[in-house]
Amino acid sequence: MAQHTEVRFREQTFDNGMNYPQVIIPACKTCEDSINSNIRFRISDLEASDFCIGQYGYVQKSTHLQIHIFCNCIDFEESQNRFLLYNIDEGKDVPYSDLFSSKKTKEVGLYLADQIKNHARNKSLTISDELTTSIQKDNLDVLKVEMTKDGLNIWLPEIKEWGEEPAVIKWIELKPFLKYHFI
Repeated sequence: MAQHTEVRFREQTFDNGMNYPQVIIPACKTCEDSINSNIRFRISDLEASDFCIGQYGYVQKSTHLQIHIFCNCIDFEESQNRFLLYNIDEGKDVPYSDLFSSKKTKEVGLYLADQIKNHARNKSLTISDELTTSIQKDNLDVLKVEMTKDGLNIWLPEIKEWGEEPAVIKWIELKPFLKYHFI
C-alpha cells in the first residue's frame, strides 16, 4: 500500500524538447507503471507537436497525487496548464470527487456550490440553477481544480467572465468531507 509513500519523479524528454514527469513509487511498481503509462497517453499530443517546452510540479496529499504540467507548443495558440489527478494506491487516474468520502457526497456538493456562488456573487457574476445543480451533483468534476498545499483553487470554465482569480477553499474547510484527514 502506497498510502505513506512519498512519490518521487524522474524527468523524461520527448524528441521535440518537451520535458515531462515519470513517477517513482517504491512501494508499488505496478502502480508506478500504470500511472506513467497514463501520463504518457494523456500528453501524447505534446509529443506529436513540432516543438514544445514545458515544466511540471506536483502536490501529494496522502494517497492522491496531482501533477501540474505547463506546456507551450508551437502548434498551440497559447500556453496550456494540465492537471492530472491520481490515486497512488490504485495506480490510476481518478476524478476530483475521489478526495471526498462517499458518505458525504450530498453535503460536499451543497458546500462547494455555496462557496462558488459566493465567489461569483463577489465578482458580480451569476450562476444558473442548472450549473448549481451540476456542481451539487458532480462536485469537483465539473470544475477546473488545482490542488495547492493550502487547499483547492477552483474555476468554473462555463463562465467566461470568471477570469484568472480562482475561488479558494482551504483544506481545513473541506476537512469534514474528506475521505481521509491529511491536515
